[in-house]
Amino acid sequence: MKLYTAEFNFKGTQNVAVVSKEEFDRCKRVSKVLGEGEEGEGYVYWLPANANGMYYFISTIESHCEGGQKLAINVASSVPFLSSLSSDSLSVLVSSILSALFIH
Repeated sequence: MKLYTAEFNFKGTQNVAVVSKEEFDRCKRVSKVLGEGEEGEGYVYWLPANANGMYYFISTIESHCEGGQKLAINVASSVPFLSSLSSDSLSVLVSSILSALFIH
């Protein structure tokens, strides 16, 4: 079973909070901040093993969220065909697709 993460690398004083869709849309400040730090630091959010659907992240510092410092990601179920491929096979598949798209 693969586990996935969302990695946040901070520039300046930052933080990150996971929020609901409504809190995301309204940039509503929440008290539960997952990670905070200074320049060069970061935070790694481990998605649950059964992750599926939308995840919403915002900065709760001053007007950062209102200025666009927010992220929505859609975690979709893996495609059985792709998840059964080794990383080398997947790399070859992606390279072949890109070559077909960009080389005429």
